[in-house]
Amino acid sequence: MKKLQLFLILATTMLLASCAGDSSLPLVFRNYEKNANAQGPEGVPASLELTLPIPIGEGEQQTNVANAIKELISRSSLAEEIGAPEGETLEAIGENFFERFRKGVSKGELETLCVYHLQIISPYRNAQCAVLEVSDGVYGNGGPRESVWIVRLSDGRMMTPQEVSTMTRDDLIQLAQQYANEQEKEDISLNLEDFWLWPIAEQCKIKAQTGTHFYHDFVVPTESVLPYLTNEGKKLFGLDSTGLIEDNK
Repeated sequence: MKKLQLFLILATTMLLASCAGDSSLPLVFRNYEKNANAQGPEGVPASLELTLPIPIGEGEQQTNVANAIKELISRSSLAEEIGAPEGETLEAIGENFFERFRKGVSKGELETLCVYHLQIISPYRNAQCAVLEVSDGVYGNGGPRESVWIVRLSDGRMMTPQEVSTMTRDDLIQLAQQYANEQEKEDISLNLEDFWLWPIAEQCKIKAQTGTHFYHDFVVPTESVLPYLTNEGKKLFGLDSTGLIEDNK
């Protein structure tokens, strides 16, 4: 009986240890969201909108994606205007932005009657990668600029579109003609500037930029983009031999 109890204890310990270091477990995020308003010396208002995904737990994957998010913050228009972010954690960086924003507006150092905006969200992640959608800018009209980044969790590298897909502008326009609505088809055909894609389950989401602040989102079957994905792209999105992937959102 004692041998059986000892075996069960050892087995449980080994299982917990293996789970703690299991890189196949998908990441989990919680959102840090904050909005602030401030007034300049002449009473003119400005606002700050901030959303950051915070990886829950500890480990190499969490550290890698957190470092990628910090890099995106440092590249943002928000950092250009308010100043380089300070703080070891993403929460500390967020709090630092708010203090700088309030002080900068009240002292007349930051422009008023505009919105200071940075939103980073993670709509998809699996054991190999996390997709980060970034929307940032300082604007009074129009809108923020948008981009999509695919972070390889093994080393935290933000992959270039060419490393993930061989799809060209003409390829994207052809897909839009098949799967986008009529208004999107015309706009994308005439004004396409940039695009990003990532497969989610049997569908691949595509974001197409057609102007400084104009974007279209539409989906296509994963099998339609499979021929354009590089081996690295297939690996990042966990594609199996059938061209379908497991959705670990």
